[in-house]
Amino acid sequence: MGPWTLQTSGDSATATGYSRVYLAEGETIGIYRISLNRWRFERRAEGWRVINRRTRLLGHAEALEVFRTPA
Repeated sequence: MGPWTLQTSGDSATATGYSRVYLAEGETIGIYRISLNRWRFERRAEGWRVINRRTRLLGHAEALEVFRTPA
């Protein structure tokens, strides 16, 4: 995963970046998929918790909206 950008505001945080899944077939390893992701976190008494994750496969019509939507 990564690279990521992280924005914080008080007890809220947003991380935006890429994730890759690799697939091994015999002696060959290749990229199976690349996704764009936005994670939203909230700090609670027990620590930081994920409250939402939005992911879209690179090439999907909505993929760039993951980055265009304000954090």
